[in-house]
Amino acid sequence: MRYWLRYYEKSRLAARARQLTLGDGLNQKTSLGPLCNREHFNSVKEATSRALAEGATLITGGNIATVKECEGGYFYQPTVLDNAGMSQTASQEEIFGPVLSVLPYDSFDEALSLLNETEYGLSSSFFSDSHSLIQRFLDESKHGMLHVNNGTVPDVNMPFGGIKKSGLGAFSVGASASAFYTNEQSAYLAW
Repeated sequence: MRYWLRYYEKSRLAARARQLTLGDGLNQKTSLGPLCNREHFNSVKEATSRALAEGATLITGGNIATVKECEGGYFYQPTVLDNAGMSQTASQEEIFGPVLSVLPYDSFDEALSLLNETEYGLSSSFFSDSHSLIQRFLDESKHGMLHVNNGTVPDVNMPFGGIKKSGLGAFSVGASASAFYTNEQSAYLAW
């Protein structure tokens, strides 16, 4: 039995994406600001196009967005891609834009395998009420930041960093932040 998002769930996910308010990031009514620059904007656009060409299907979004009073901003519609497993880009790359990829799986083991197969390991999130599955997720997820029953937005009091090809090395928030600015050495003295 494949754990596909049913049509009803996909349409709810698409509706939620369309409800996001694009605008000035300093405006409290904004839920999604612009991408940071033209290069970033173009990379999100190109990655989404590549994912669709590789076989992912568009549920919603996938286009440039124009926002009143923010003309010239690098806005991209909140995008949901289905059948992401058909696309190397959608299932294996970090697009770093408002793009969500939906992947089906048959079991927890397959879901964990899909999660860990990427070259990246910044953050992962797992929603469950099964203590044994939660513990397996915590033990087996190959990511720097693990979230249970919570999205992947980090807490400012916790270390921020990834493993594999994600992050910049030492975690950059919390007590481990000093490691970014230091080189550890060992010294042995004999008299």
